[in-house]
Amino acid sequence: MKARITSISPRGFLAQFETESTLHDLPAFEAALIAAGYLPNGQIPRSPEGLPICPCHGEVMRRREKQGDAWYSHRVIDADGEILYCKGRPGADSPGWAIKSPQPRPAQAQVEPATSSPEDSSPTAFWSMATALIQAGSCTHEQAGEIASAATGTWAQKAADLIKEYGPLT
Repeated sequence: MKARITSISPRGFLAQFETESTLHDLPAFEAALIAAGYLPNGQIPRSPEGLPICPCHGEVMRRREKQGDAWYSHRVIDADGEILYCKGRPGADSPGWAIKSPQPRPAQAQVEPATSSPEDSSPTAFWSMATALIQAGSCTHEQAGEIASAATGTWAQKAADLIKEYGPLT
């Protein structure tokens, strides 16, 4: 059987592949393409404004420019609170791709410990709560990142600021 797969290359070019294989072989071929940084569908999903949406995180990517180069990316914050950037594909220049959002705990469990329990004042607790607020549509990664990157305050104080500004979850 011949199969034709259309994809977007890691640098954004449209690429078409033809292969002679069985249906059983196609998943391995597709997995190899994804591991090499190719996006499925041949089309990058877009927001209503026409901006690309990261297929991994579902975040709208912003245009960035530096030294004559232009690209689209979005911020991702790992469990330690470090800000990384994702270009919507795997690659050395897109370290945020590897960061997967942690599964949120129930909303009530996320709000209470961060505001009332000093032993749970870790970056992980802050980002678990931030993830729930982001998924609820109350704030964005960027807004949570601004609070997290504040120079002063403990993680519990930053969590309280996050709730004051964007929460609580209902």
